[in-house]
Formats: sequence, C-alpha cells, structure tokens
Amino acid sequence: MTGLKAHAVEGMLKAPISGRECIAYQVCVLFDTPGDARPAQWALQEQRNLSVRLGDTIEVSQNSFYLESPVEEVQQRDESIESCEATKEFLRQRGLFNTDGEFHFFEAILELGDEVNVDEYEDKVYVVRHTASANCGKLPRLPPPIWRARAAPGSLT
Repeated sequence: MTGLKAHAVEGMLKAPISGRECIAYQVCVLFDTPGDARPAQWALQEQRNLSVRLGDTIEVSQNSFYLESPVEEVQQRDESIESCEATKEFLRQRGLFNTDGEFHFFEAILELGDEVNVDEYEDKVYVVRHTASANCGKLPRLPPPIWRARAAPGSLT
C-alpha cells in the first residue's frame, strides 16, 4: 500500500538523541576509535513506535512495525551531544560508555502526517517506509532486522 498518512492513535514519543517529537523512531549509535586500524562499528540499533493508524485502513499496535527509513546523522546542538545528560543516561541504560573512542549518532523519525508506503508480511508484521526518503550518503551497513535474518520455513539453514 502506498501514500498512506501516519497518525498516532494517542500520545507522542520524543526521539532520544535529537529530542524531536515523533510517532516512531530508529536510533543508531556508531562507535569509532580514531587512529586505530579497526573500522567503526554499530554499537546500537533501536526502534520504538506508538500505536498508529496508517491511512484509513490499517491500525498497528505499539512496537509492532519495522521503520525502514534512512537514518541521518544528528547534528550537534548548542552543547555536545555526548555531554547532554539525557543522552548520557540513554547510553548508560543500554550499557554504552564513552571511554576511549567517539560515538556518532543517527536517527530516523516518523512524524505525525508523514506519508508512508506499507508492506505486510505474515503474522501481521509490517514494514513502514517514507515515500520520499532523503539520500543520506554512504553510511556503514546496518544489521538486518531479526525477522528478515531468519531462515524461511522449511529451509535447511
């Protein structure tokens, strides 16, 4: 289904790094140690979403769809993102501590009224994509969602 408007059934979320209001977000944290030979690694990929109504036909319960949208690097606010107490707490709760490297923060958000395309898979698994996704450059590849990484029923892998 294409061109559906996204609406929250109730309430709003706050994206954890940028602080923007949204009905769904994906946050990714890339960790890099400058000067070493190892490539940067994704330390976190997390999504949350509210119960949403997509167009007039689909209502999806909280945290039951995958937001497949390009993540964009979150630009620094007035203060360093790493020194922001809310960001430090968010990272601490997930076992991430900035010791001898740098974190780079990326987010994708679904705002109220955004237009999306929706694919439905078995067992009411939905994938929601922005219809006009921005080109976000060449970012390191994100891991695939768990449900896509599973082997198909009846396969040997």
